[in-house]
Amino acid sequence: MEEVKSVLEKMEEENDNLAMETRTCEAVANRFGDDVKEIKTVVDGCLKEIEELKAVLSCRDEEMHELKYGLKCCRNVIVCGLGVVLFFFFTAA
Repeated sequence: MEEVKSVLEKMEEENDNLAMETRTCEAVANRFGDDVKEIKTVVDGCLKEIEELKAVLSCRDEEMHELKYGLKCCRNVIVCGLGVVLFFFFTAA
């Protein structure tokens, strides 16, 4: 009978310890839960900024293509002008 009482006492102690550990674990989880929510908010903000940066980069890419096209046109005008000058130089001489 004493052994049964001893086992029951040990079980009650274990239950008390488990209850205390559970409360401690819940407190830790709740504390980290708030941190996780804050991190999720920051990550969402970062994702929005990344999308905005992608949009800016695509606009800059389009502008670069326009500039390249403009430079090609300028080069063609210069080459044509030099051709005309050389033509008149040699035909006038």
